[in-house]
Amino acid sequence: MKYTTVSRFLFAFAISILLEACHNNEKVARVDVTTDTLIKAVIKDTTSLSDDPCAGAVPSFSVVDSSKYPGRKFHLADRIGYDEFSTAKGDSIFIAHNNCEYVMFDISILTKRFDHDTADIKYWALAAADILTEIGPTLNEIVEIDSATYHLRDHYNNGVIKRDVIRDEVVYNLVDGSFYSSVSYMNTERRNGKYKLSIHLRRGPL
Repeated sequence: MKYTTVSRFLFAFAISILLEACHNNEKVARVDVTTDTLIKAVIKDTTSLSDDPCAGAVPSFSVVDSSKYPGRKFHLADRIGYDEFSTAKGDSIFIAHNNCEYVMFDISILTKRFDHDTADIKYWALAAADILTEIGPTLNEIVEIDSATYHLRDHYNNGVIKRDVIRDEVVYNLVDGSFYSSVSYMNTERRNGKYKLSIHLRRGPL
């Protein structure tokens, strides 16, 4: 998708409409983050969101189609929305998101479908792109997951990538030298026989 100055304005307007519509239809569960063990680990890993000083619009909606994942859980904590669901292939997906100067998503994937050296960032970035492609049709269009996975794959397949480099921000759809979209593969960790893959998406400034 190519953004122009006009489409940048329309995008920001569309974000406000989506937020309002979802706010009117979504029941929100507010949780005590000190006791809710389901999201404590995810909150600890979403520093890129929680460090945002802007107290703008609260993401009082889920970005996951609950008809596809009826067991999906949604929480609000510290102005950050948290979606949690499991796929038919056994992956656990956590999506933390907020909407302020930037629309940002921190996506954590717990999977045991792969087994590889965690230092091989290209391998895990492409594995994450595959899983995101599988769940893409169930995510709200605000996430723009198709563009993110396309550019993530292109970067790691065609770019000059060092094996141990992480958090390499891939910028695309740059408009007027400021408005842009980006995707970053953040980290791979082994946890209790599974692997945790972390991806960060950013779009703005609005």
